[in-house]
Amino acid sequence: MKKILFGIVALMMGVIFTSCKDEKHNPLPPTFKGFTYSPNPARPGDTITISAIYADRGEYVGSPKCTWKISLDTLNAKSNTYDRITYSKKVNSSISDETLSVKYAIPTSARKGQTATCNFDVSFDNYVDATAIGFSRENPTQEGYVGTFSTSTIKSTLYSHCSGSMTFTIE
Repeated sequence: MKKILFGIVALMMGVIFTSCKDEKHNPLPPTFKGFTYSPNPARPGDTITISAIYADRGEYVGSPKCTWKISLDTLNAKSNTYDRITYSKKVNSSISDETLSVKYAIPTSARKGQTATCNFDVSFDNYVDATAIGFSRENPTQEGYVGTFSTSTIKSTLYSHCSGSMTFTIE
């Protein structure tokens, strides 16, 4: 009886393994609604949190690796000229995170009316083979959010990629 039961279980496992093997899944890259930042308005000396908000987390991707780059021209008191201050940070996140975010301290030398630019670049590990497709889709920012996103594109079997940018004005 045990041999028959073992044989049936082995046969069923073989059928399941074979049917799953034939299925081909293509990763779909995540898309984003846009960015938020707080406090809003931002003032010199404030520490702001900038977040990229998911519209769709995609399928068969994981392990977001984010690069944030924030640039702001600030007045140099000694020479009375503007210097570009750039802050860069790489962050590994979880696909389940509601938002991907970074904190940035606005220099006290920033002045009202100056514009800061934030560039966001994120890649995701693909869980399945993507060599057979060249999938991309436009991702406009939704109402109520700031910034723009480029197309989300599957770059290779290894990763998917998306980037975006936003600006905010110092109050």
